[in-house]
Amino acid sequence: MSEVLAELKDKYIDFPVTIMYCDNLESLGYCFQLLCHELGTRAYFPESSTLQEDRIVAQFHEDYTERIKIHIISELRKQNPKVRLVLATVALGMGLNAPSIATVIHMRPPTIPEKYMQEIGRRIGKPAKALCYFNNSDIAKHRKGLDNAMRAYIQNTDKCLRLHLVGHFGYNSVLFSGEKAMCCSNCKVTSAD
Repeated sequence: MSEVLAELKDKYIDFPVTIMYCDNLESLGYCFQLLCHELGTRAYFPESSTLQEDRIVAQFHEDYTERIKIHIISELRKQNPKVRLVLATVALGMGLNAPSIATVIHMRPPTIPEKYMQEIGRRIGKPAKALCYFNNSDIAKHRKGLDNAMRAYIQNTDKCLRLHLVGHFGYNSVLFSGEKAMCCSNCKVTSAD
């Protein structure tokens, strides 16, 4: 959270539009309160506002009001939305066409590659970043529901991550045509060698 918070404070309304997936309401609520507290008036645009619709940080989960969920989705569909960071559970998923999203962060790996692919697939044909934070207990064999294919993807440190992920779905090539260092974190390391 500290890196995201520092960048959000620095860039404010120019922060790249980001979805941060939290795997439960407790952690989502904690992160949201922390961000709002640390940002103070800069949690809103303009800073003088106190309207929920003027927040640059939002939360999206199943129990949220339908009115605010619709507002967040319509914001994310804009080319340059006011909302810059959305903390979300899996409730924000299928069918969201959001070209403004530049970064997707997972605070813990999803349990299956299908869920991961669904949640990161937002910027077809545009540069984007996907980050996944984890510790050893997040990928432990005893984690309920964690698929071996997802564990293998997370632990992969040498093979192209794009190729690894699409390989799970039966494909043997990717549509990426940029510099190798821009493909994924593993390709970035191997292209520097």
